[in-house]
Amino acid sequence: MSAVGLNGEPYSRTDMATLIIEDPYLGAYVQQANSYKSWYMASSTFDGSTGLNSRLSAVYAKAVATALDHRTVEEALTPVAAEVGQILAGYGVK
Repeated sequence: MSAVGLNGEPYSRTDMATLIIEDPYLGAYVQQANSYKSWYMASSTFDGSTGLNSRLSAVYAKAVATALDHRTVEEALTPVAAEVGQILAGYGVK
């Protein structure tokens, strides 16, 4: 049996976890599934430059660019919390 559903992603049904828990690629996702947290970002939302997803992505992209510019993790991540907080507050999310 294939470890992925028809859409090319791991099964979304938790009762099917035992079918792929030993899979070398997907098993780790299944084993960690009970501790997953939801977040406001998603792929392919096409929300434009002013949408929630795009604005959050830009903040994280800037942090990665800062880190790649041979800066410290603290320099890269310190502004992230404040910027993300401002963006989420603009959408009424705390």
